[in-house]
Amino acid sequence: MWFFFLSHHRENELHRCYAFAGKFFCARCVGLYPVLVGTLVFQFVFHIPQKEFSAERWMVLGLSLPAVVDWMWGQFRPHAFSNVWRSFTGGLLGVALGRTLYIHMREPFPVGLLWQLLASLVAVVLVLLLKSGRFWQRPNEKG
Repeated sequence: MWFFFLSHHRENELHRCYAFAGKFFCARCVGLYPVLVGTLVFQFVFHIPQKEFSAERWMVLGLSLPAVVDWMWGQFRPHAFSNVWRSFTGGLLGVALGRTLYIHMREPFPVGLLWQLLASLVAVVLVLLLKSGRFWQRPNEKG
């Protein structure tokens, strides 16, 4: 159980993790969670107001995009990029998720959150479909 909690990667994906004292830590999560918590704390301490909707949405989507693209690319090229890059994109995603979560706590289910969830869902479904080969396989012909 602790193995999964610290790193959700299988044995063949441990190259995407940092090893410390015999434990593995997901590189993207190492960047994501501390930055997400720090972003939330910063916003609560300094009472950061919500910006104009359209600018906020593009900022959140723009900060999320590098991690999403890196994850998608990594599904097809497992050894592409480095753990430092994964941590960096995780940090950007942490800022985006921290901002979205802060806004959600003040105004439940803002449109920006829904866009962020939709974009993530589309990326995951697209990768799963591409990996399954359903886009280019012909249906079995029965004769």
